[in-house]
Amino acid sequence: MGILLKVNYYNQAYTGGFVQSPSWFQKHQRWWSATADIMLRCSFIFLYSQALLALVNEFKKHQTAGLIIFLLLVINGYLTAHMLFWEAEERYGQVIFPLLVTVIGLDLSSSVQSFTFVKTKRWLVLRVLSLIAVIIFVGGNYLVLNKKQIQGLPVITVAQRSQLSDQYHAKVVWLEPGEYVTQNMWVKSKNNYFSFLKAPGSRASALLTNIDRSVSYNVTSGHLKFKQNKFEPGKYQLRLYNATSRRQPVWLVRTHHYQLGQEPANISEPDWGKRTLIYLFGQTQKNIKQ
Repeated sequence: MGILLKVNYYNQAYTGGFVQSPSWFQKHQRWWSATADIMLRCSFIFLYSQALLALVNEFKKHQTAGLIIFLLLVINGYLTAHMLFWEAEERYGQVIFPLLVTVIGLDLSSSVQSFTFVKTKRWLVLRVLSLIAVIIFVGGNYLVLNKKQIQGLPVITVAQRSQLSDQYHAKVVWLEPGEYVTQNMWVKSKNNYFSFLKAPGSRASALLTNIDRSVSYNVTSGHLKFKQNKFEPGKYQLRLYNATSRRQPVWLVRTHHYQLGQEPANISEPDWGKRTLIYLFGQTQKNIKQ
């Protein structure tokens, strides 16, 4: 349950990221993210608690509806399969939300049959207003008490994320000796952090160059962070080069209809198609999870 209520990475799961984050959003990104997190968490708590109350009401009747029993079996089977055979991640809990809403709806339909329309309407309005009041109260206190922590959250200005899963051995593209891959990126704000998703065991060298200012940075480790915002706005190029005598793995993501980075990576193998590296620019004091 704790994992399902964790919402810290909801806005990053299977998203393309910001091709270019608007400046007005960057100024308030920390507070937008913190507010969205607390709203999601409160909503999930409300949803799970209402579903639990609905089940309690059903079991009190000593005649539980067959559909509710079926939904419980589906939910338990789904969660058990993920915990035992796949992985426990907060985003997987989204699948059971429609089932929980159905359970709540079935309970409400049986509970309000004896009410008049006016009483039912008032009852529903009161419940919704109570939820809004709780979210505002809890959320407001959370933001005030965690102001310093929120101000320390990272700001992501440019990002290309993907659906590559390291733990499930995502396929890599092999760079033969002497081959290279380049990726052009446009950055409109100052940053102190850069990273790209590096394939495990890869010995390919990586160089990040600000083309407009002719400044280069060695990013072979996969990330680079400064105390100050040394990454000035401009056009950047990330270049992965295999200077070894053996082929090296790199991660490039591809979709059926290319709509990923600002432009696809330049690659030496034409049959690779339109692909992009996974990269990120940001303003942060800690390394950012890709």
